[in-house]
Amino acid sequence: ASLASQAEKPKIRSRHIGRLASLAGLPAATEFYLRSKLGQTGIVKARCRFGPFEMRLGESDYLVALQTFQGKEYALKSKRVEQLNALAKQWRAAGQTPVIIDAGANVGYSAIFLARTYPDAVILAVEPDPGCVEQMRRNCAAIPAITPIHGAVWKDNDGVHLEQTDRLSWARQVGEGGATPSFTLKALLATVPNARPLILKMDIEGAEREVCAEAGEELAEFRCILIEPHDSMMPGAACLQGLYAVMARRRMDTLVRGEN
Repeated sequence: ASLASQAEKPKIRSRHIGRLASLAGLPAATEFYLRSKLGQTGIVKARCRFGPFEMRLGESDYLVALQTFQGKEYALKSKRVEQLNALAKQWRAAGQTPVIIDAGANVGYSAIFLARTYPDAVILAVEPDPGCVEQMRRNCAAIPAITPIHGAVWKDNDGVHLEQTDRLSWARQVGEGGATPSFTLKALLATVPNARPLILKMDIEGAEREVCAEAGEELAEFRCILIEPHDSMMPGAACLQGLYAVMARRRMDTLVRGEN
């Protein structure tokens, strides 16, 4: 079963701690386990081959870290990575800026992974949960290519509301109208001089339905789209209908890795 299929309250399982020790070392994993069992809050600092990062106790951070850094859910085969990096270098040489949009960036682990994998690109890491954005700014502070942005990728720039639930931060949803900033893909790309869309990573808990329905022209420009569909939790919503409509006009490969 995937990590995301578990109950909303994080259960500190021995197999997760074993994986965390493999990722970040035994001291960090042990500290995380003991402090979690004691019901403590706060931060545990860790390091993996992608660099230093922090995990909040009592949150989904450690599960996201395992998915991203160890499970490599956003990884592609080396040949495809080489092709994307060669394209990014070509664009740079022509005075263009390769852009990766990380929609639903959570606490920044996916942005870190993408920045380390595609060093010629800039990453716009967009996240609506203010606590996650604060944590993301700390996690990504050492990587200038990453720009953390508080807000949601959405169908318009008029704002959304962030649903107030007891769910963990990786499962927060947004809805139309509210005080949380929202951005279309077009508006985000416009913030980068000479932007050229390279990769779109999107894990936005069902809001991909609205984004894909609105952003057909922008979607078609990305050379790679990494997306987690949420049709399973929204029966009948046809979350990717807009994406399929756009991509039907393009020659593309479809790959499945983990939830994406």
